[in-house]
Amino acid sequence: MQVLVVGGAGYVGSHCTRLLFESGYDVTVLDDLSTGYAEAAFGNLVVGDIRNRELLDSLFRENKFEVVLCFAAKLIVPESFQQPIEYFDVNVGGMLVLLDTMRKHGCDKLVFSSTCAIYGMAQNPRVNEQELINPISPYGESKAIVEKILDRAAPFIQSVRFRYFNAAGASGDGYLGGARYPKTHLIGSAFSSILSGTPIKVFGQDYPTPDGTGIRDYIHVEDLATAHLKAVQRLETGKGGGVWNLGVGKGYSVLEVLSGIEEITGKKFVVSNEPRREGDPPALYADNTKLREDYGWAPSLPLSKILEDAWRWELRPRFGNKKG
Repeated sequence: MQVLVVGGAGYVGSHCTRLLFESGYDVTVLDDLSTGYAEAAFGNLVVGDIRNRELLDSLFRENKFEVVLCFAAKLIVPESFQQPIEYFDVNVGGMLVLLDTMRKHGCDKLVFSSTCAIYGMAQNPRVNEQELINPISPYGESKAIVEKILDRAAPFIQSVRFRYFNAAGASGDGYLGGARYPKTHLIGSAFSSILSGTPIKVFGQDYPTPDGTGIRDYIHVEDLATAHLKAVQRLETGKGGGVWNLGVGKGYSVLEVLSGIEEITGKKFVVSNEPRREGDPPALYADNTKLREDYGWAPSLPLSKILEDAWRWELRPRFGNKKG
């Protein structure tokens, strides 16, 4: 089976592409390398932009893609408030070009990377797929718009939509990891702080949580990869699409994560207490019951494994030195 992976040289995309490649799929990666790396790509790498209609049309003419996986997106929540036009242009505009090209060439299977950010300030911190869609950031809104488009396109394209919680970690063998700098998520930022000797910024200490810091659900990137392989197999066997939360079903506070990192590294943090960031809910973690029932599987790699693999990568990254 020929598979197109858009954004397959990025952090999550490369882990998923590797698993598909090693599972015997004929993989083509399309990536503009703005945040991805050629060293992370598996299969045939084509450098280009998802919004380039002529390039996509040429790729689909030359190949018989049966499934498309799309990881291409701008995805930094605080940045999305400063660059809303760019976020809608890439995240929504790019998907429209991709979907139109798929329709034109008769490719009707898609695995789409969505996000828990579409839930916004959820009433219940443990959210299931029926939770109200109420994004509060341009990033979350862009993903919610694409999900609505996929609802409308259902007669033509079967889509598996995974609503990611917080992807983290690195491959267990140290071959792939988060290579973009500066780090923007908690775990990567914490390791950068330890290595540089600078304070770690903790945004918000007055949330209505046990220790006052935000609570999130952290899923190992290799669990994410397994889920995408299972999604492709699901579409192959004609079981159809749907929407699933991708999280472990448990939340950890910022201070709990930092404590775990101190334990693994043997180093102590200097903490800089900062105000809450715009767009950050107090607590958000997955109800993954639907995933367990429909796939007979759920993410299982613990936070300790996430931290161990991420720390190994930070000490010996195989590639990556971007400063933006």
